[in-house]
Amino acid sequence: MGNSLIDIDGEYNTLIIGGGIVGAGIFRDLSLHSVKALLIDKFDFASQTSSSSSKMFHGGIRYLASLDFGLVWEALHEKNLWLKLAPHLCIERPFLIPTYKQSANGLLAMHLGVKLYDLLSSFQNSPSKALSRTNIKKAYPCLTQENLTGGVIYYDAIADDCKITLESIYDGILANKASRALNYVEITALQEDSEDGHIVELYDNLAAKKRTIRAKNIIFATGPFTDTLLAKLGFSNWSPAILPTKGSHIWLKKSSLNIDTPAVLQTKDGRIIFVMPYPDKILVGTTEIILQSADFNIRPTNEEIDYILDNIAAYFPDFEANHSQIISSYAGIRPLVLENSTGAAKNAHKVSRNHKVFTIGTNISVIIGGKLTTYRTMGQKLSAKIVKQNGRNYDASKSKQPLSYRSKILPFERKKNISPEDIFDIITNEKIRTFEDLVKRRMGIYTLAHWHYQQDFKGLFLSIFEKIKDRIKISKEEIESFN
Repeated sequence: MGNSLIDIDGEYNTLIIGGGIVGAGIFRDLSLHSVKALLIDKFDFASQTSSSSSKMFHGGIRYLASLDFGLVWEALHEKNLWLKLAPHLCIERPFLIPTYKQSANGLLAMHLGVKLYDLLSSFQNSPSKALSRTNIKKAYPCLTQENLTGGVIYYDAIADDCKITLESIYDGILANKASRALNYVEITALQEDSEDGHIVELYDNLAAKKRTIRAKNIIFATGPFTDTLLAKLGFSNWSPAILPTKGSHIWLKKSSLNIDTPAVLQTKDGRIIFVMPYPDKILVGTTEIILQSADFNIRPTNEEIDYILDNIAAYFPDFEANHSQIISSYAGIRPLVLENSTGAAKNAHKVSRNHKVFTIGTNISVIIGGKLTTYRTMGQKLSAKIVKQNGRNYDASKSKQPLSYRSKILPFERKKNISPEDIFDIITNEKIRTFEDLVKRRMGIYTLAHWHYQQDFKGLFLSIFEKIKDRIKISKEEIESFN
């Protein structure tokens, strides 16, 4: 799985710009159909929105209120498909929704809602159920008891967004030896060529090298950064179409909440917050704040973190709502589609999660919006058009096969030991270019508080530094300062 901009071919059928989950899905689909494709990303793959979600594959139970049954139906069927295709990355869990007298949606409404959810899954979901006030008090004594009326249990999946993105890319590379994927490579110029194609200038941000290639088809799958990039490239026919909304999450210490079942909390401002216990920590989120522009590598503010902590405390009276309970935090930007050209919606959580595809030039397409869960199907119309353009039949079922490469480090395994050989294997096979790629997105270690191996973190990496320093961008200072 080489990473060199210099070593790639000079011509590709399709260039996909954006190595998040949507771009990864299209790249995989085209490669499975023997289309020679090149995928690029300005930073590491899945380093932005696609590693900053609530880490769920779900139908979107809250979209029932907006009567978006088509989206929920599709997402539920995709979720249940991925439970079979990637059980190492996607696991079904029961989700609890407690109801109170003051809840926007009471017990009866929630019970009807989860039964409709089961129906829309074609009953592939494990069956939901209602819980009486007595039963929920007994099963979940950690919850606030005042005004409690009962609750419901329904089923969705927790999933590793980053790993699914990466393994989709690996699968595309293995499916078609002519296809390539390059991280830290961006597009800097594009012009139409007279031979029914495009001349594209690429730049490697780590190697500081330029390269010009030709591609017949161009697909922009750049999520919340689409408007900015297209303006930079001079697409005067493009009007802003993104409503960037920020979602922040926190990882809590496992001991901070006495709950093992994922919970869905209805907030006073009409939103929901997910509480998802893992074996050694708890993920909680998310916020939804409309931004004026989309920036890379954003972080949660203290105000956003306090909003999450306060909502947890409203449901769990024994919870200590302070920052000492937090292991780490992260934020990402959802690329919602502007519903009209007059400006942003007042309530981002009411904006549809459907995706849209635009044609902005000869064989130049833009895809925006959508849900993490439906990434496999989002780009299928684009893929079908390109496959047929090449004189082949498009088979939508090809992408229903299991992913062919399994990551060395898996999210739901907690091995006690990791060896230098494991690190070498990851560097060789999993598209690593920097120390951050290795530690954060391939190993899942976002801070030292996430390190669960018996080996000393700094000792391990310092011991192999000389062997890997010429293979990835790394320094002893990075290792020493990682916290």
